[in-house]
Amino acid sequence: TIIYVFNCFCFTRKGPTLDPKYTVFLRKICPTPVANATGPPRVNPTVNQDIITPKRLDNLYYELLKQKKGLLTSDQVLMTSTLTSKIVLKNAQNGPAWAKNFAAAMVKMGKTVILTGTQGEIRENCRLVN
Repeated sequence: TIIYVFNCFCFTRKGPTLDPKYTVFLRKICPTPVANATGPPRVNPTVNQDIITPKRLDNLYYELLKQKKGLLTSDQVLMTSTLTSKIVLKNAQNGPAWAKNFAAAMVKMGKTVILTGTQGEIRENCRLVN
């Protein structure tokens, strides 16, 4: 079982937060789509979020962030802030503590009450109340 797999369209970017060599690696797996290309449609390739242990739920993804190999910009930018980079480093250093915290977070999220009907709203813009 693979834990997280992303379609290539999720990370068609490059930038200062991503290791240039890793960018080259990703571009080989995920070529840039060509507009008005002829021929059969290309299957959208995927890549594992965690290239070290793709079949295990563990803390090694944080090691990848330290190496500037975070697949998603939203994850990799955690290393650009003093506050959040401390959290990344802590998670990378202590797998058992990360696993315990992750399990507790999943239990807490599982207890979230879902609002239905008129109890809640689906926002047209997530930053604004409709």
